[in-house]
Amino acid sequence: MSRLRRLRPYATTLALCLAAAVTGIVVLVDRAAVSTDEGAARKRNLFPAWREDDIRRVELRLGDETLALVAEPAGDDGARSWVLAQGDEHLDADAQAVGSLLGTLEFAGFERAASGAAADAALADVLLSVTVDMGGLELGLVIGAAAPAPEGARYAAVDVTGRERSRYVVSKQLVTALTDAVPTLRAHELTPYLSLDLEAIAGSGPGGAWRLVRGGWAGRDAVAFALERDGRKLRAAREGVSGLLGALGRLEAERFPPGPVPSSNPGARFTLTLTPRDAARPAARLEVGGACPDGGAGVYLVRTGARPVAACVGEAAARALELTEDALVDRHAVGAEAHDVLELKLTDASRKLELARREEGWHMRTPIDTQLSGDVVDGRLERILALEGELLPATSDRAALGLAPPAGTARVISLGRAGGEERTELLNVGSEREGKVALERVEDGALMSVDATAARALQPDSATLRALEIYGVELKWFRGLRLRARSQRQALRRDVNGAWTMLEPKLEGLRADPGLASELAERFGSLRAVGWNAEQADAAMGLDAPWCEIAADVAEEGKPDGPWRKLRVALGAPTEGGYFARHDDDPAVFVAPKGLGEAAQGWLLDRGGLLVDLARITTVTLKKGAEVLVLGRKGAHLAVRSGPNKTEAAAAVVEDALRQLMAEGVVRLGPKEKAEGFDAPLLAVEIELAPSGTADPPEKLRLEVGAGEIWRETSVFYVRRAGLDATFAVAQSRLRPLSELF
Repeated sequence: MSRLRRLRPYATTLALCLAAAVTGIVVLVDRAAVSTDEGAARKRNLFPAWREDDIRRVELRLGDETLALVAEPAGDDGARSWVLAQGDEHLDADAQAVGSLLGTLEFAGFERAASGAAADAALADVLLSVTVDMGGLELGLVIGAAAPAPEGARYAAVDVTGRERSRYVVSKQLVTALTDAVPTLRAHELTPYLSLDLEAIAGSGPGGAWRLVRGGWAGRDAVAFALERDGRKLRAAREGVSGLLGALGRLEAERFPPGPVPSSNPGARFTLTLTPRDAARPAARLEVGGACPDGGAGVYLVRTGARPVAACVGEAAARALELTEDALVDRHAVGAEAHDVLELKLTDASRKLELARREEGWHMRTPIDTQLSGDVVDGRLERILALEGELLPATSDRAALGLAPPAGTARVISLGRAGGEERTELLNVGSEREGKVALERVEDGALMSVDATAARALQPDSATLRALEIYGVELKWFRGLRLRARSQRQALRRDVNGAWTMLEPKLEGLRADPGLASELAERFGSLRAVGWNAEQADAAMGLDAPWCEIAADVAEEGKPDGPWRKLRVALGAPTEGGYFARHDDDPAVFVAPKGLGEAAQGWLLDRGGLLVDLARITTVTLKKGAEVLVLGRKGAHLAVRSGPNKTEAAAAVVEDALRQLMAEGVVRLGPKEKAEGFDAPLLAVEIELAPSGTADPPEKLRLEVGAGEIWRETSVFYVRRAGLDATFAVAQSRLRPLSELF
């Protein structure tokens, strides 16, 4: 009795423990039985219970083939994986196909219950059987011969641990879904590990051997792998690694040749070895190459190590895997992507430039505090990120490369991997040596040599980070233009009404072309740099002796008559996108668009210098070799008087040609040259014009058509007009109809 009194204070605790123990026993017993609630909830399903998390094995027999799905322990992410057992072989299972099969079994229903001798006889003829081991509770499904209705239906039996067999009629759709699922259970994916699960990838083949290891340097959107070379870890090329991982992820078997999996592939051209991060899991070795043993198309692949398999793959899939070290090494100076860069810091012996991204633009911290145009800084950043060169041996003499000490540094700060710290890339910049600049990537110790011109993007020259707009002057404010393009000089004046006058050269009979002059003035007045290049020009830029200079006099609002502001641009050597250029007294170098230089080379002379007043024409004589065609005035039109073609159509052709005799431009001033073909002209046109006034004499005009040529991407004939010391270019399409009259 005394013992009971001593236990009384713990009575509640003892009762709870006893209840828990009893409940545990009940639960253990229930796992092997179908509960009342389960049965009630699944009255229309074939299986009275379904506990997917408890499924250990699903065995399927279809005809002579027996397959088993075996559940593997869940991974760190809680996801279950499956192995497909076929005899002694353990194959990869297709996760999507397994999920589809389990879903079909879980929700499988029946048309009606069945009984009797007919059902038993039909079930003796087995089409498909399925056994599901749910850890103490075993479910079985047998599908037999056809049932009388509905169409395509079959008899089925369900066996459940502890229960009598139930017989049903199931639909054609369910039978088809289950039988079609069996051949899809084998995975066709041949890469056993996800890229995130890999510790290393090694390759060997005719192009040599290489090895990628985890732990490289990458931005937030790239997988971090480094390339092992000479005992060092070098930054791997983002494009190469991404391409390889993508090819591995897409690698699928087109078919599986019959027979056992060999231990190796004697015809392999190259080999990939995939080492997982989990040391307990085996490496997978992919041997690729040679003809498929079944004689069909494709390339043979044998995987050993992680669940051996042999398959035939497409030729394109095989080629995508065969990489060399050359395709995997990163030759870019900076590894970040433009949209990830947050800060840029450049230094040399005497200067410092610091830029930081601010909202949609950029902010300069040093040497001055100011907001910058986003497109200007983005252009500089693009040139830095595009900078690539030749990797140098690790044993190279750093002093000989100008890196001991470095002439400058470049620091690029960008977003790191998701959730990680910012990434900082530091470059040591060497001094220029014979047109090359050496760089040291501090993050992996790589030494590289880049083109000196491209390396200018790393110089801390704040002057080049300017707005791209050079001028913003409307045409109405132009008062004059002066041009020098090599030996060609021109000077024009523009009045307040917009009329242009040619001051130089002065050529009798030729005026300024208002269209060409206005076009050049508008192009010059709205000049926008392709990009800024340097604070000072060097000899290679050709600005010590520019080949072209364009100057303009412009009025200011409220001061139409002066004093005028003078603008000037000098063009030097050609470069990508245009010409090196400077404007006014600014020593900084920008790139002027190519179109400005092309426009400045042309004569701004009247392209209508060959046109005649059709109403004044009295006679036209066309001469081609010895043949002559003469036309005369007949009322409002011309008519053929003599020659090889006397039709009205011929006269119309002549009128049309003379009406549209507008030149493409003036090619050259001065006397005719032999190469222009005027020693033996293709065609001569002599025109007589009625007097322009009662006291004026008649006029005579002679045009000569010389050789054909391509001028400014247009097929032209050279044409000269008697009395004008100039050669015109006229589109061949305008003059060919005249030549074809003979």
